[in-house]
Order: sequence, then C-alpha cells, then structure tokens
Amino acid sequence: MIHSIVSYLAWVFPVQIRSFEGYVVYEGQEYTSERDLIVVLYSNFLSLPASYYKDRGFDRVWEVVNGIADDDVMIVELGYEIAELAWKLGFLGKIGKILIAHADAAPEYYWCVSQGNELAMLNFALKYIHKAFKDMVFGGSMKSLIQSFHEKKREEFMRRFRLINPQQAEILDECLSESEVERFLKRDAEFMPVLRQRLMDKGRGAAIDHITGGDLGL
Repeated sequence: MIHSIVSYLAWVFPVQIRSFEGYVVYEGQEYTSERDLIVVLYSNFLSLPASYYKDRGFDRVWEVVNGIADDDVMIVELGYEIAELAWKLGFLGKIGKILIAHADAAPEYYWCVSQGNELAMLNFALKYIHKAFKDMVFGGSMKSLIQSFHEKKREEFMRRFRLINPQQAEILDECLSESEVERFLKRDAEFMPVLRQRLMDKGRGAAIDHITGGDLGL
C-alpha cells in the first residue's frame, strides 16, 4: 500500500487505518488494494455531504478510481493527484499564515523565491507544512509541483518584501545558500563579518549596518 494514499484516506475519512508492511487494517479487515479500500471507505460514508468531499479533493480522487481500470496506472495517478492536493492545501493555501506565524519564514521564503531555488523551496515547504500533508506530498513529483508554483504570486511577494524590508532584502540577495540565510537570521558571529565585507565590496554596507550594526559593535 502506498503511504501517501493511505495518509490521504486517513485524513479524509473519520476512521482509524492501521498501516503494516504491504497492507492496512480497517475495521479488522486487511486490505492490500488501494482501490478496494477507497471503495469501502466511500461506501461507508455516503452520508457525508458532497461539499465535504469536494473541499478535500476526494471528488477528483474518485474520478481517478472510477476512470482508470489498470491498478498500477491508477496508483500512479492517485499519487500525483494527492500530492498536488496536499501541496495546494497544506502549503499554498497556508503560506500567508506561515509567514505571519513564524518570524524567520518571510526572509527564508523571500530568498527561496528570489533565487528560484527549487530544492530550497522544497525544504522551506517541508519545514512548515503540517505533517498530515507532508506525508501526502511525497506521492507525486515535487519538481513539477514547485515549477508550477504561481509565478505572479512569487513576483508580487518579492516586490512587497523589497518595499517593506529593503535592507534585509539586499542582505538576503547576497546569501549564497540556505545555510547562509540561516546563519544571517541567527546573527552567526563568525558569518556576520564575512557577509558585511561581501556587502561592503558592492557598496551595500549601509544595509547590514542598519540591521545588525548593534550586533557587530559598529
């Protein structure tokens, strides 16, 4: 049984599904087929309103189950469908709250989108996405999910971040890796002078002096 599919079903249906190597147990019955498990669960919860299923993307999942006869092909398509759903609900739909709730999230996110770094964006998403969605995301192609990220939203966020935090944006633009961003945000004593010199060499020393001058004793 594919872990991402089982995680999705456990999120949609108000039941306990116990996972084991190669099968799951639901109401004392063993299932080795994703299709059989989905059909049984849906049949047992037909009383739930259509809006409940639509909000959780199950209408699209059900279309895949009904529309693809080959089990192997169906499982692959389900993996992609569920991963895309988890990406939208667990990350794209929550990004605003993530940026507000976590102090370092906005600068980390700015660096990821400004650099166009897909691996960094993946790491950022997995750092803040809820565990339930994280388990679902790995069923699809993370590369394609990240590449399909809405470019307009990325550009708009960068524009606003640079407008509101111009000095911090200048500093982040000079960070060469995720680890350097992390060291800057933590005001790493060894890295800060290196970063300052890098900015000074480009005539941007005022940016780091404005933000961290006190930390550096300047």
